[in-house]
Amino acid sequence: MDYSTLKLIHVACVAASGSGFLLRAALGTFRPGSLPRRGLLHVLPHLVDTALLASAVGMVWIGGGVHLRSAWLQTKIVLLVCYVAFGARALSTQRQGPDRAVSTALAVTAFAAITLSAITKSVLGITGT
Repeated sequence: MDYSTLKLIHVACVAASGSGFLLRAALGTFRPGSLPRRGLLHVLPHLVDTALLASAVGMVWIGGGVHLRSAWLQTKIVLLVCYVAFGARALSTQRQGPDRAVSTALAVTAFAAITLSAITKSVLGITGT
C-alpha cells in the first residue's frame, strides 16, 4: 500500500473517530445508559481506532521514521495520550455532570489540537515551530 492510500485511510478514520466520540459523548450525557455494551456499535470505535493507528504506523514506516523526530509529530503523540485519557474519562459511566462535561471538553480540545498540528505540520498549529 502506498503513502497516499494510507493517508486517505488515516484521514477517513480521524473523521470517523472524532464523530464517533462526539456521538457517544452526547448519548452518554443526554441519554445515559443508551450506549450498547456489545455488538457492532460497541466494537466499531475500536475497529476504527485500530485502523487509525495502523495507518499512522504504516505512514511512519513508509517514511522511514524520519518524521518521528519532528516536533509536530511528537506533539501529536503526546496529545493523543491526552485525548485517550480524557475521552475514556468522558465516556466512563462512573462520571456524571461537570466532571463528564470537563473531560469531554478537554478530549475535544486535544482532538482539535492533534488535527491542527497534522494540518499545519507545526506544534499546535503555530507556524514556524
